[in-house]
Amino acid sequence: MSKKTLVEPKTVKLLYEIGLSAASRGFGETTRPIFDAFAQCFPQHAGAAIGYAMLSLSQGDTDYAIEILKRDGITKQVCAQEAKGLLLVAYNMAGRQAEAQALQAELMQTQNQQTQQPPEAYPGSDLYHSQNAGI
Repeated sequence: MSKKTLVEPKTVKLLYEIGLSAASRGFGETTRPIFDAFAQCFPQHAGAAIGYAMLSLSQGDTDYAIEILKRDGITKQVCAQEAKGLLLVAYNMAGRQAEAQALQAELMQTQNQQTQQPPEAYPGSDLYHSQNAGI
C-alpha cells in the first residue's frame, strides 16, 4: 500500500510553467505527468489542455491539439480565452482557415466587450482576483 504524496498547488503551478516551456521546445512526453497533476489540482482551469495541445503542436499533431482544446480547454471556467487563442494557432497550423477566421472574429468580439468593462474587472483589481480565486 503506497502513501499518496501531496504537492502544494503553488508547486504544481511552478511545475506547470516548466512543463509549458519544455513542451514548447518539443521535449515530448516527459511533460505529460506535469499536465496530469495540473488537471487534478485545478479541474476548472484550461491549463492542462493548453499544455497537452502545446505538446501536440510541437510534435506536429494539429488534429489532437484541436481536439483537446475543443473538448477540455475552451469549455473551462478559467483561461478558456487563452485556450481559444491557442486553438486559433492550431487551426492556422492545420490549414483550417474558415474555422480560424470564425474563431478570430469571436475573439475580437470578446476583446471588444472586455474593453467596455469597468476598470475593477481588470487584472490587479480586487474584483478580478475574486473572480479568479483558486488558480
